[in-house]
Amino acid sequence: MKIIIEEYKDKQANELSNLIHRNLLEINSKYYPTDTINYLQNEFTVEKINNQSKKQYIYVAIINREIVGTGGLANFGNEREPVYYGVAMFVKPELHGKGIGKQILHRVEEKAIELGANTMIIRAAKGSEEFYKKQGYKLRKQNTGKAKIEVNEMEKEL
Repeated sequence: MKIIIEEYKDKQANELSNLIHRNLLEINSKYYPTDTINYLQNEFTVEKINNQSKKQYIYVAIINREIVGTGGLANFGNEREPVYYGVAMFVKPELHGKGIGKQILHRVEEKAIELGANTMIIRAAKGSEEFYKKQGYKLRKQNTGKAKIEVNEMEKEL
């Protein structure tokens, strides 16, 4: 199974939105209430993904010309004092555990290092904490973000 990690292109928005929505319904809905899932689905429309791609680095994992995963890097600080977060990490549900997420995360970390980051933070959704621990992330703090979404902020030195 050859996995290609590439930078996102606008023409991939529909396929990417569908992948994320599927994850939200099949995976995240086990841990979050319906109103939270609905809120998140609205955050990952074609239009919003294309808008986000102008502000952050988005990567897609491709197998046989099909998008099977995604992850991004966003600066939640500012230009003078950047704070880099890994964002929107999703892998096609039936492919969890196949190393795709690990490869996406590695590419996102590489980009953070290229930009001069010493650390990277992840807002780990419920159910994903063990994956990030295996990749070297440690619990930083528990947090409640937009729409009262409970996450564990995890951090790794790069």
